[in-house]
Amino acid sequence: MGAFTGGVLSNLNLKDAAAVGIGLNARGLMGLMMSGIGLKSGLIDMNVYAMLVTMCIISTFIAPLGLKKMLG
Repeated sequence: MGAFTGGVLSNLNLKDAAAVGIGLNARGLMGLMMSGIGLKSGLIDMNVYAMLVTMCIISTFIAPLGLKKMLG
């Protein structure tokens, strides 16, 4: 949502702003790293970690499909 809003504020049309938002959603590696740090430091338990890893994997695989639909 933040990347979409930034795109709109930067005078991109809605389609291009949505494509930027979808493209930046595929930052799975950063999410995995932060989840691992949270697990090791005791901030989250294994259930939350598993949910975050699943969410990172799903969003990483779905983002290219969304980009193809938006730009193709």
